[in-house]
Amino acid sequence: MRELAGRRLAFLLASNLCGCLVDSSAPCGDWLQEAESGACVCPSGFIAAGNVCVADEPTPDEGSPSDPDCAVGSACECQTSRDCPRGELCDTFGSGRCAAAPSGLGDACSASADCASGEATFCDLFASRSCQVQGCLELGGVCPGDYICCNYAILSTSLCVPADSEPEGGCPAPGQQVMRSGP
Repeated sequence: MRELAGRRLAFLLASNLCGCLVDSSAPCGDWLQEAESGACVCPSGFIAAGNVCVADEPTPDEGSPSDPDCAVGSACECQTSRDCPRGELCDTFGSGRCAAAPSGLGDACSASADCASGEATFCDLFASRSCQVQGCLELGGVCPGDYICCNYAILSTSLCVPADSEPEGGCPAPGQQVMRSGP
């Protein structure tokens, strides 16, 4: 299910970034739903995780699927962010432990101003309608947790996206992966 959701959102992102027309009867496409605010949001039972909708997993008090004893702030060992409680990412390039995600990451937005108070300052209006971390190209491809850096020339910015947003682990089209050259 997660792979299918990732593919659908990658297609939606590619369609929107390529300047394709949006169907006015379904402005959020087939997968996302339109909220009262006009923002496109994940359907019930799914949450935004970077640029994709993923199945809603247990809350932090319930632990993570791979380790029921892993609670928010306990710096559990991890292989991917799916091993971490909600609100944390796996620091795969550093400690190999769960750490706090950037503030605002994945928050719903309808304009850049909605993201201004957090560390995730870019409002992705094309696919997830959520706040994302931008500017990783200028930081040597460094992104939080196990996210990868994707340069979107059409947007004149680079964004951090979940490593599992594409089946092959690359960037959703038309993004180009920026190889990590920093810590």
